Amino acid sequence: MLLLYFNTYGSDIYLTAGEIMQHLNATRDEALTPRQFQTKVIAPLRDAGVLVVSSASGEHKGYKLPSSIGDLHKFVSHGKSMIIPMLHRIRIFRETIKAASGGGLDILAYEDFRELQALTDALDAERVRG
Repeated sequence: MLLLYFNTYGSDIYLTAGEIMQHLNATRDEALTPRQFQTKVIAPLRDAGVLVVSSASGEHKGYKLPSSIGDLHKFVSHGKSMIIPMLHRIRIFRETIKAASGGGLDILAYEDFRELQALTDALDAERVRG
């Protein structure tokens, strides 16, 4: 549907989640919820390498295929605005737990948190360098 609109109506047309869900729900017995739409449709498309950008503000609200470097930049910038602050909060949480346990507990040392440990360590190293 995004490709059809991109090719037919232009590269600047955003489709709202409601418009896409209405199309998807037309043949479904049970309608997708907005949360299901995000987790079962948009996220798997992005995980599979389909470039889908979104906007939640201004006159352009919804989803579209990117058509410019600006679209790509906006997507990455939005992700950065959420990811970096959350990593900082996790780092603070980690340091607080370490201090409270006298250094005996590093919550990110668990195997399922190794990626977060590497990311927070990299942020700490970047802060020291810069």
